[in-house]
Amino acid sequence: MSLSQFFRRQRRFQPEKSAVLKRSQWQRSGAKYLKGYRYKFNPADLVRPDPAAARHIQKLISAAFPAIAQAFNEHLGELALDAFDAWPTDTGLSKSLLGIQYETTDETLTGKIVCTAPYAYFIRDVPAKRTSAARPKNRALSPSELRIMSRPPSGVGKTEWQQAVIVTSRKINPVTYAYARGVLNRIRSGSTKRRRPRRGRRVVDELIFKKGIPTAEAIVDDIARLLGD
Repeated sequence: MSLSQFFRRQRRFQPEKSAVLKRSQWQRSGAKYLKGYRYKFNPADLVRPDPAAARHIQKLISAAFPAIAQAFNEHLGELALDAFDAWPTDTGLSKSLLGIQYETTDETLTGKIVCTAPYAYFIRDVPAKRTSAARPKNRALSPSELRIMSRPPSGVGKTEWQQAVIVTSRKINPVTYAYARGVLNRIRSGSTKRRRPRRGRRVVDELIFKKGIPTAEAIVDDIARLLGD
């Protein structure tokens, strides 16, 4: 893995045509969309990074600080490439805004992966959908199980009890009265709770922040080793 591979893939990636409309909508209304969030919208964030410029900066770093450049190239390049390949796309606008940025002070040089899409932190991956094959199928009930179904407990409606028995039959064979009562209680407790929609993982957390910690540690270790510290 290397930064040059990331720059090459970054250059070749083409977002959908609908990304043009999405970019213009954010340019016009970005401040309104982000009202109430601690984020100052800047239309310049929607300008696609230039891989050629980033490659040129990387060459300058290699000439001035070869140990740092080598560690960046190996570890930051791997992290950037993995994030780029795994980044979910709709129009592809946010993926096209993934890039490498460098910051310098008198004593430090920092390299980082950024996505300048103003909505980047709100992007989530799509949770896996349950397939019908994973759901147990109903089976024919035995005469004894049908008798249990025909005798609901006191205070329990006939339809409600039938549902509990059917659900129980998917779990155990044969159905027992006590187990069906337990299933009924769980059905009742679940029906009183508001079920939240299933949400995927926050993409920047999974692809950049969590993986960025061990990547930064590996960079520091490599630089120290190359400098003989």
